[in-house]
Amino acid sequence: MYYVLTLAFIICCLVTLLGYMAIFCRRRLVRTLVKPILTLIYRKEIVGLANLPRSGGVVIACNHQSWIDGILILWLLPRNVRFVVDEGNFSSALRRWLANSFDSILMGSSPKSIARALIAARKALVENEVVGIFPEGTISRTGQLQGFKPGICKMVKGTDAVVVPIYLHGMWGSIFSFSDGKFFFKLPSAFRRKITLYIDPALPTDVAVSSLRSKILAMSAIATKDGRGMYPNLPREVIRKWKKDSNRIRIVDPEGAVLSGRQLLSDCLALQRIIRRTFGRNNTTVGILMPPCSGSVLANVSLAIDRRVAVNLDYSLPSQVLNQSIDQVGIKTVLSTAGFYRKIDLNLGAEVILLEDLQDKIPLKERLLASCQATLLPSVILERILRLDELKPDDILTIMATTGVTNNSKKVLLTQANISHAVETIRQVIRANQKDVVICDDPVFDIRGYAINVWATMALGLLGVYCCYPHAVRHIGELSMKYGVTILFSDSAFLFDCINEIHPKQFSTLNVVVVKSEKMPAGLFDIFERRYGVRPVEGYGSTEIGPLAILNCPPSRSVARYQSDRLEGSVGRSAPGVAVRIVAPGDLNTQLPAGENGILLISGPNVTIGYLGEKELMSDETLGEWFVTGDTAFEDEMGFVHIADRASSF
Repeated sequence: MYYVLTLAFIICCLVTLLGYMAIFCRRRLVRTLVKPILTLIYRKEIVGLANLPRSGGVVIACNHQSWIDGILILWLLPRNVRFVVDEGNFSSALRRWLANSFDSILMGSSPKSIARALIAARKALVENEVVGIFPEGTISRTGQLQGFKPGICKMVKGTDAVVVPIYLHGMWGSIFSFSDGKFFFKLPSAFRRKITLYIDPALPTDVAVSSLRSKILAMSAIATKDGRGMYPNLPREVIRKWKKDSNRIRIVDPEGAVLSGRQLLSDCLALQRIIRRTFGRNNTTVGILMPPCSGSVLANVSLAIDRRVAVNLDYSLPSQVLNQSIDQVGIKTVLSTAGFYRKIDLNLGAEVILLEDLQDKIPLKERLLASCQATLLPSVILERILRLDELKPDDILTIMATTGVTNNSKKVLLTQANISHAVETIRQVIRANQKDVVICDDPVFDIRGYAINVWATMALGLLGVYCCYPHAVRHIGELSMKYGVTILFSDSAFLFDCINEIHPKQFSTLNVVVVKSEKMPAGLFDIFERRYGVRPVEGYGSTEIGPLAILNCPPSRSVARYQSDRLEGSVGRSAPGVAVRIVAPGDLNTQLPAGENGILLISGPNVTIGYLGEKELMSDETLGEWFVTGDTAFEDEMGFVHIADRASSF
């Protein structure tokens, strides 16, 4: 009886204490409850904490990717932060109690509510408090940094406060973000994910909104590059998708043959074994001379699994130029197919091994073993057997020549992280998924053909319909109608040809058209939409920065409610984790304000690590972490990039 009374007394004391704290010490109560939960779920790191003033009025401006960004910042920072938040998100009594517990400043849509919130924020700054704001105004639906609202300027006007840009990295992919197209109702992509807060030096109160956004965007590139190990291991992703899609068609070959995930996995395992046995350990760089087809996909994936660097050769070049590239890169062996090699009639200075000959060398027992592994073994065991966990983000995946018909074209080194970032961009912004069917007609020696036709199509579970002849308009129309193509990556010249030669019924399932290369004529948007019911969007990329470093979100995939995620006439906003900067042509260290034309710079995990054997040239082409594209552009107030001249791209 004594112990029961003692326990009852303790419980009563705890309830009384909690009740007292709930009424008089709400902030301390909530922090006491939330802190151990966050510590259990997340790992934290702060970069640049010394940049946060220890006293005085401070406005922190942060990106917004999840529902709990404010709570995380309160957990990470030593000073209390009073966030300006949307009153509409705190309509219930419990939510309003939580908002009051953190001293949040509620702002509604009415002029009176806005004025009341601005007055409260200014008062907090005068009283040397820290006020937090998410200048985007809403949670990002794509992971891209959206345009900034001008409210921060009104908030700091007439105060002695400083503005501190911060970037919260690591929440995309959590259940609180909009990854996979929804909040909450999904499995988290990682347990105890690492949350990193980057803090930049303080800025004066008269800083332009576009300059503030540029600072946060630059931090996003640094954060994403530092965390590039979080990007998917591409060979492992492809193996998993093939295993998961064992009975689903994944590739339609140019000849009309269809291959399932199980067939591709079995063929890849057998090909990887024969490559290891035939090529030897020193033959680390292998050429590939194939059009877009299942053979080029299998060759590239098998070489990546076997830790070899694939070099997809440009078969449109003469033998002399190709041989110069082969010598420069150090290629000893070139993989090709019998029918294609006979057609192109090239005389190469390296040993040419036909894929058919390699397949004939595979013993029956190895074929059976590969088939059994593809059918019976879980993907986790396959990954262990192939030692895919040993692949690193900075491992060279391919060497690709820049555009050019002479031996002066540079050889770009592209890593696992470079290509993986391109795949993730297509997943996040275009929202490509296993229901999609994509036309794969770009040659694999081009960055768009390599990143999209080989890796994005296979790693994201798309059905790839391959075509050997780039922009064979009528044939592509027939394939689109037969297989229900939904995604088309192309250029404006091809779209003009489509209008003349492809019937609307053939593009009846098409809902995403992304145009890269030359600028899209203004009238073509309306003409194409009227004929096919889908409105094209523009993107921007190159060999050194990936196929889609900047892009608009296609209208059919857009879920933005409060901000536009596309703007015609622009090439879009920078991809998630990619920063853009416009600098003066005569002084690359001078950043230009929004609206002014200058040289376009790109930074992020998508940027190449350099050129083969040309480090001195690389130093001329880059400025620290920034790659100098050479193209002229300007960035508007909302972060959309407008290309004025693409001379360097051609």
